[in-house]
Amino acid sequence: MNTAPSRNPEVVPEISNQTQNTASRATFTVLGILLGVALLLFIGIQVYTQATGVNPVTSEVTLDSARIEQAIADDYAGIGVTATVECPDPMVAKPGESRNCIATYLLGLTNNVAVTVQNSQGDVTWAVQ
Repeated sequence: MNTAPSRNPEVVPEISNQTQNTASRATFTVLGILLGVALLLFIGIQVYTQATGVNPVTSEVTLDSARIEQAIADDYAGIGVTATVECPDPMVAKPGESRNCIATYLLGLTNNVAVTVQNSQGDVTWAVQ
């Protein structure tokens, strides 16, 4: 008497297809999770950059051009000089880097003003060139 188990060929493909479907769902689930994590990381970097003015990937600081223009004009006024100041907008630089603004005086004379970023908090120094 033959006691070998009989195989039903119709059952094997069904199990195989079920295994493939489960593997496909797992792959799509993992890809979905990775895509979600990448999206959250991207959004987090954008929110952090907007909130702090610092890009955590490049260390660039986005400066408030209007505030810097006013501070330079106020410093000029403190020594009795009337000047309007124009800076690039947006003004983006890494700590240690400088960007140029232009100071214009009453008679139309102009000077370049180098604005140097001191740190990631956006503190700057400036000097007439």
